[in-house]
Amino acid sequence: MKIKTIYAFLFLWRASEAFTTGRVKKPATWTARPHFSLTVASKTTGFNTVDRSLTKRKAQFSECQEEQNPITAKINETKQSMQYGILLSSFTDGLRDSAPARDFLKFSLLSTLLQHHIHELQIKIEDSVKYSPCAGPNIELLNELEYADKLLQQNEEHYKNDGNQMRNEITEKIIKHLTHSPTFETSMTNIRVVYIPTAMYALRTDSNNTPGKQRQRARADGKKRRNQFVNFVNELFQEMDWDVMTSAITLDLDDASLKQPSSTPSDTTDDENTCSFPTDGKEALADWNPHICYVEGGNTFWLQHCIDKGDWSDLIVDILVNNPTPAIYIGKSAGAIIAGKKMETATWKGWDNPSIVPSRETYDDWIGQPGLNLAGDASFFPHMNDEWIPLVTKKRLDIIDELEEESSSSEQLYCLEEHHACCIQGDVDRFIVKGHIER
Repeated sequence: MKIKTIYAFLFLWRASEAFTTGRVKKPATWTARPHFSLTVASKTTGFNTVDRSLTKRKAQFSECQEEQNPITAKINETKQSMQYGILLSSFTDGLRDSAPARDFLKFSLLSTLLQHHIHELQIKIEDSVKYSPCAGPNIELLNELEYADKLLQQNEEHYKNDGNQMRNEITEKIIKHLTHSPTFETSMTNIRVVYIPTAMYALRTDSNNTPGKQRQRARADGKKRRNQFVNFVNELFQEMDWDVMTSAITLDLDDASLKQPSSTPSDTTDDENTCSFPTDGKEALADWNPHICYVEGGNTFWLQHCIDKGDWSDLIVDILVNNPTPAIYIGKSAGAIIAGKKMETATWKGWDNPSIVPSRETYDDWIGQPGLNLAGDASFFPHMNDEWIPLVTKKRLDIIDELEEESSSSEQLYCLEEHHACCIQGDVDRFIVKGHIER
């Protein structure tokens, strides 16, 4: 740990002692935060709630100081689930036209925007102590942090436990706070989206078109789908009466290339509201700090191959799991499969062609292949319908037999129909919501 960071923590420690001795007026619930997420599982709501107990502050600082110990740091990073995620078979049926899934995405957007804001406040408070140690932390920032914490907790508690009226009241409070906060980004909120269409870029061996023609058509289709999603995000914010700018960029995991940067509304001319786009793929997932990572459907084997080839897995997991400013993961079809503990469910139907991947050209080559494991021990089988019931039943029994042989804990398999969305919030809550079914 760098010396200046240690000094920053020492300054905050002194400020903490000043609070407890009464020398400085303390906000009721503030706790100085390190740069990793401080959350505890809530047994009553099933959601993660922010731990803001004043009496635990010293223990949290001890955890920060122990981060220089690689063993301790590793223990602190064992969380195995993304903070916010939606896994789908169909964008249209499972998300766009599904009121429950739309509500969950709104909740996730508000929560992640608050967490981004809280992280910025933490940095500003540390800086205020670092550069003015005698004056102590900035009290206005502390009060703002306390209120942002309170809003985050209310948003998480009221999402599942209260009706629409209460949720609307919380939404209005969050929007009012963020849009009027002098520390929150710019005058217009910028939602950053990384769109990954790699699975649909896989060449088809049964196509009559040339590889160049296939790539051209896939890129055009990917751009169309990305624009549909961006318009959908803007629509959600319009429903919340919040004017935002959505900036999106397309990342191909095959060659780490970035394409088609764009922002909507495109007529934004205020320099304060313009978006600076990343210049390479690694930057897009890390330094650009996206709010949403959308992984498109297509050939699951090609997608997994590109993730392995480019060493993307750790970076993807980091922005979703080990991040105080988490991105929301939305995985459709292949994007849902690779989010699971095992991605071999892609071999069950025989839809995707593995021969596109050199040296792994058969389904047997993918047996036991792990996924990103973004949802605990859960795996996912999209496009479920009655036709696949006998197959899935047999595969479930095979999985149970394997677990008994390995003396392993049970794993979960989520079968997602076209109108299903598996909503994930932290490592304690996964649930299926169903959209409207046309009869």
